[in-house]
Amino acid sequence: MRKALDSAWPEPRKRLPPRPSTLDPYKVVIDGILWADLDAPRKQPHTVNRILHQLITG
Repeated sequence: MRKALDSAWPEPRKRLPPRPSTLDPYKVVIDGILWADLDAPRKQPHTVNRILHQLITG
């Protein structure tokens, strides 16, 4: 409380370390699918649902 009353500006917030994402184990697979889509015809790229289905079915 004393620090807050003595200073007009608050102390900077502490930086939290980055947390791992739930998608981290699948990023390589998803990136491979999306890179392959760059060469696919315009109307045939993977949708999010198709990518999810591929990840679920293996």
